[in-house]
Amino acid sequence: MTPVGFQDKVAFVWKVADKLRGTFKQHEYGSVMLPLLVLRRMDAVLAPTRQQVLDAASRLGDKEAGRDELLQKAARQRFYTTSPITFAGLLADATNLADSLQTYIGQLSPDAYKVMDAYAFYGKIERMDRAGILYAVLADFADLDLRPVVVSNEAMGYIFEELLRKFSEMSNETAGEHYTPREVIRLMVDLLVSGRVAQDLTDNPIPVRTIYDPAAGTGGMLVVAKDRIRELNPKAIVNVFGQELNDETWAIAQSDLMMQSVDPGNMAQGNSLTRDAFAFHKFDFALANPPFPGQLVCCALGCGCANDRVLADVEARSVAA
Repeated sequence: MTPVGFQDKVAFVWKVADKLRGTFKQHEYGSVMLPLLVLRRMDAVLAPTRQQVLDAASRLGDKEAGRDELLQKAARQRFYTTSPITFAGLLADATNLADSLQTYIGQLSPDAYKVMDAYAFYGKIERMDRAGILYAVLADFADLDLRPVVVSNEAMGYIFEELLRKFSEMSNETAGEHYTPREVIRLMVDLLVSGRVAQDLTDNPIPVRTIYDPAAGTGGMLVVAKDRIRELNPKAIVNVFGQELNDETWAIAQSDLMMQSVDPGNMAQGNSLTRDAFAFHKFDFALANPPFPGQLVCCALGCGCANDRVLADVEARSVAA
């Protein structure tokens, strides 16, 4: 079921994007709005433990062994920030806003910083600052309530994907190059974990399963598959792995999975055909929307059932099995 209210958040961000008109070309809007959305979401997720992280950071030296892991533990997340200033707090110093925002990003934990770095965002900050729109854009995002109690991880995934679709259309790109519609993913996952596979998951007291997507896009297939397995058995331990070629799409997937306590090392950047980050790994399940128009593949590796390989035409919404 589509999360209620996510369209309101999409409409809000879409309206903020109007402020970029004249400073950025339309095909650049996504490369500004999406990283700000990621940054605002991180700020909202980290808010409850911000002070604990600051206290822990003050006790630890910069080169303290295990510092990163200890600060993650304090944040109760796979990432953290050592900035004493919140996203909204940046607005208190309008004169130095560009510098403050860059410093704020630089105080993210290493894995979270890599997400922002993938957007090459610093140059865009400077462009907004020169055009005199940086304060107005940040002020709008500061008003966007993205707390997890308000916007679930599932809803956040929908928000990212809908905005990606809309920005792709503005750029004359095919949105399917970056993500697969959730209704198509659900069909694939239902085929993937049906029959004997589903029975094995429910019969096993604590099943441990791995899922892999070599063309991960925004990570939707991994998230839906993980959630479906846990619906069948809440005690299941599900580890997801993926690789994505497009830097900005990888950043969305990485940030989403980090906020669900997935090891950042499980989502690799790069071309899985020429530089497979998991060449020596074996997985229980694999799903993919490969970079070939109109085809989707899903398989339960070695299960031998009729659903080992499914080819789906996304536009026609038909499946051959």
